[in-house]
Amino acid sequence: AAGAAGAGAGAGAGAGASEEVGYGMGELLVEVVVLLLKGFLVSVDLLLLAVQPVMQKLGDLRRSWGVRNILHLKKEEKKKKKVVVIGASFAGLEASRHLSKHAEVTIIEERSFFEYTPGVLRCFVDPQHFYSLACSLHLPPCQIVTGHVTDVQAKQVVVEFDHGGEKQVREIPFDYCLLAMGSSYNGAIRPRREEKTMSCRAMTWMHENSKLQQAPSALVVGAGLVGVELAAEIIAVYPSKRVTLVYGTQDVCKELPPPARAYIRTWLKERGVIIKSDRRVSDFRGDECVLDDGQTLQAPLIYRYSVSPTNRHLSSLIPPSSRFLAVGVSDPTLAVIPCRRSLKVKKQLLPCSTCCFLPGCPFFLLLFSQFIDPQACR
Repeated sequence: AAGAAGAGAGAGAGAGASEEVGYGMGELLVEVVVLLLKGFLVSVDLLLLAVQPVMQKLGDLRRSWGVRNILHLKKEEKKKKKVVVIGASFAGLEASRHLSKHAEVTIIEERSFFEYTPGVLRCFVDPQHFYSLACSLHLPPCQIVTGHVTDVQAKQVVVEFDHGGEKQVREIPFDYCLLAMGSSYNGAIRPRREEKTMSCRAMTWMHENSKLQQAPSALVVGAGLVGVELAAEIIAVYPSKRVTLVYGTQDVCKELPPPARAYIRTWLKERGVIIKSDRRVSDFRGDECVLDDGQTLQAPLIYRYSVSPTNRHLSSLIPPSSRFLAVGVSDPTLAVIPCRRSLKVKKQLLPCSTCCFLPGCPFFLLLFSQFIDPQACR
């Protein structure tokens, strides 16, 4: 029994020693792993400390490159030329659309809307037709300023506009200025300066239609495209009215070929329009029209239209010290014409037709080609 007890005690002591050795090995393994991790972290820390100056240099370079790039972009933006376009009809809007791709374009127009002038004669007989011909001015990215140009200086345009019922003046700088004010007609064909909004213009057409409805007869002076179309509009809608067409030439619409002119004459005569050809008007007296042979024609409504420059003070707007050239071309696209010398333009600047870009000159101008000296243009 004593021997068995001694053997049991020896076996228990051996088992305890084995457990102690196993625990010591595990603790040592943990300490080794901790040391390895600490060594790795210290190595990473030393590496980061070593590359920190390099990273700072790279960051500084990146920031400086970004600043230089921004400054370069701003410099490029500053180089973009400023173009002021006076007038927002066909020529002005078309030129602005092309120029806005290469320059900062500001459009100055007296009205806040665009009206399709070739279709307005229908509005005399159908005032609601105006809303099919007009729309608000909107041509991004161009800036549109509503106002009246009072002066064109060497590098800026002076614009007068209404602000809360008060007249104010604004100066708009430019590198180039495009004068695209076009032509105007007496009467209601083109909007007056007071008709700044579509509602005001619509009221004008309502008034013109009311006068036409109440008048038993109408007299149209001139048998060009405008006069013939107006007479046709009136007789087509009001066939019972007495419509007289008076003109000083031998035939209507001299711009058209003979078959077209013959068709117009026949169409008007079949509908009862009284045609007095080769008869010039010598005087107007209220509702009377006096012809060159002394005959007097009477009508409560007399329509006589003649084309003229929109701004007769256009010549005075041009600074005398500025070099500019006005050229009309047959191609309705922008024509690039080198300007090597100042050329004289006839005194009266007439309605716009086509647009010309003149390098080296501070102005754009639009004119009919027949009013430019052909020898000077060469």
